[in-house]
Amino acid sequence: MVVCKTFVTPYGKYVYDRNKNDLIRISETEFECIENNEFDSPILHTLKEKRYLEESMIEEIQHPQCRNVQHFLQNRLFHMILQVTQNCNLRCSYCAYSGSYEHRAHSNLRMDFETAKKAIDLLIENSVENNVIALGFYGGEPMLEMELIKKCVYYTKEKVKDKKIVFSMTTNGTLLTDSNIRFIKEYDFQILISLDGTKEDHDINRKFVNGKGSFDVIMKNVKHIKENYPEFMNNISFNAVLNPKSNYSCVRDYFFTNEVVLESSFMMNIIADEHRKKEDISFDAAFHLARAYDYFLLIMSMLKKCDEKLVPRAVLEQKRGIHSFYDQLKDIGCVGKKCHHGGPCIPGGKRVFVSTKGEMYPCEKVPEVNVMSIGNLEYGFNLDNIKKLMNIGKISDKQCKGCWAFIYCTQCVNQVVDKEQLSQSAKLKHCPEAKDIAQRGFEQILLLKELGYDFEEELL
Repeated sequence: MVVCKTFVTPYGKYVYDRNKNDLIRISETEFECIENNEFDSPILHTLKEKRYLEESMIEEIQHPQCRNVQHFLQNRLFHMILQVTQNCNLRCSYCAYSGSYEHRAHSNLRMDFETAKKAIDLLIENSVENNVIALGFYGGEPMLEMELIKKCVYYTKEKVKDKKIVFSMTTNGTLLTDSNIRFIKEYDFQILISLDGTKEDHDINRKFVNGKGSFDVIMKNVKHIKENYPEFMNNISFNAVLNPKSNYSCVRDYFFTNEVVLESSFMMNIIADEHRKKEDISFDAAFHLARAYDYFLLIMSMLKKCDEKLVPRAVLEQKRGIHSFYDQLKDIGCVGKKCHHGGPCIPGGKRVFVSTKGEMYPCEKVPEVNVMSIGNLEYGFNLDNIKKLMNIGKISDKQCKGCWAFIYCTQCVNQVVDKEQLSQSAKLKHCPEAKDIAQRGFEQILLLKELGYDFEEELL
C-alpha cells in the first residue's frame, strides 16, 4: 500500500509522500497516475528512482519514546500542576466543572498541605536533570486557597536551592486583592486570567454564583495592578474563550484597543466540545467571516503586503504554528517500521496534573477518570498505564497505518475517552478533523511559498 496525498493549487500539482515525509511538485500526468492509483505506471519511473511512492514502511504502531519514558519520569519532570480546589466563586456556563461536561462538577474538595508536599517532593526528586522547574496552581478557583498556595511556595523555596522555580496560576481574576497581588508579585508568578473580552461578551457566560457578571470586578483588579504594580503586568496574560454567544469582532477589538490590556499577551480559544453532555457548539457565518478576514491579514503581513500591526496579536500567534508545521516537514525524516502518529505527549514526561485527592493525570485538560490516571502520590507512577496512553494509535492500528496524515495527527488522549474507557469509535470520530488540520497546514505552506515567502529567511 502506497500512502500519499495529492494537492492542487492555482500554480501547480503536488504530492506528499508519507514514507519520506516530503512534499514535492509533480507533473499533470504524474498527478493523474497517482490519483488513479496507477503506481506501477512508467510515468512514475523518475519518482520511483528517487524512492518516492514506495509501499508503506510502517509495520507496528509504537511510540518511539517507550524505552525512555521511565528515565523521563524519574529525571526530567518539569511542571507540576496542583488542583488546590474544585470549588469556585463563579459559575461560568462553559466551565469544565459547570455540569455541562461528563466526569467533572464543582465540589468542596480541596487539597491538604500534606498532599501538596508529596507532590512538590515528587517534582523536586524527579527533576534532577532540569535547571528550571515549574509549579502551577489550578482549580476551581485557586485563589480560594491562598493560604495553601503560600505554604506551597514557602515549602518549595525552602527545599529547592539549585534550580530556578517558576510559579504560575490560572485564575478568574476576581480575588486579586492587594495582599494577594503583593504575594504573587514577590514570588514572580506567571498569571493567566480568564477574560472573554468586552463586558457584554464576558458577563453573558462568566457569572458569580448569584448570577451577577464578573467583568467589573476583574477589570477593577487589573486596573489596580496596572496603576500600582505596572511592571507586574508583564507577568499577566489573558485567555478569551470563544463560544456561540461571543461576538468575535468585539472580543478581538477589545484586546486590540483597550488601554488596560493592550500591551498584555492574550490568546483566544474556541470552547472545548470534548466530553460535553450535549454537543451543540456551532458558530454563525459572521463569526467565520471575521476569523477568515483576520487570517487573510496574517497571510498578507507575512508576504509584506500589509503592516503586521494590523493583525490582531492572538491571530499573529498562528504564524508560529505555520512555521512549526514547516519545521516538521523539514526536520522529521522518513517514518520507520515501528513508530507512532503525532498527538500524544509522554504522560508525566514533563508535566503532571495532581487532583485534590493526589491522583496524577497527564494534564489539566483530561477527564479525571481511572483510565486517564498515570499514578498517584502514594504509590508513584503507573508505568503500564502511561505506556498505554502514549500508544493510543494501537486503538485504531489499521486506520493509522494507512493514514497519509500520520505524522501530523493532532489527536491526544483527551479525544479518545468514552464512558471512562479508551474508545476506537471516539478516536476515529476525530480523524476527519485531524486530517483537515494537516491538509490546511500543507496548503498554507504551498500558498506562502508560491507567493514568494521564504521560510528559511524568516525568523519568528
